Amino acid sequence: MRQIAWLVTFLMFVGCGKKRPEGILSESEMVSVMSELYTAEEKIRNLSVSLDSAQHVFKLMHVKIQEKTGIPDSVFRKSLAYYTDHPSKFQKIYAVLIDSLTLYQLRTNLTPPETPEAAPAETPDETPPEKP
Repeated sequence: MRQIAWLVTFLMFVGCGKKRPEGILSESEMVSVMSELYTAEEKIRNLSVSLDSAQHVFKLMHVKIQEKTGIPDSVFRKSLAYYTDHPSKFQKIYAVLIDSLTLYQLRTNLTPPETPEAAPAETPDETPPEKP
């Protein structure tokens, strides 16, 4: 019985200590590539072009993203499959991705706050005071 307990303990440490396989992107690399892809999709969505044109533009942008990141599509797809099979790791990636995209959106959509220069207009219910 004691040997079984040692075996189970050993297997737990070995199983928990698994590192990602070779050829799989790190979590931060996945966030970076996925952020680029989502940003590209959003830019294309804002172009107001037909679906066929949008797909063509996305393919071109995808190639540019691969060149920019230096990560081949095959490595990205293999990594995506790996993280899909490991939901807890994928959940961490998406949490960071959402934060990154939210921050990007805040930085790119900043507009200076409006400052009122004139006094507020009178409301129709108010009547001006009578002059003596």
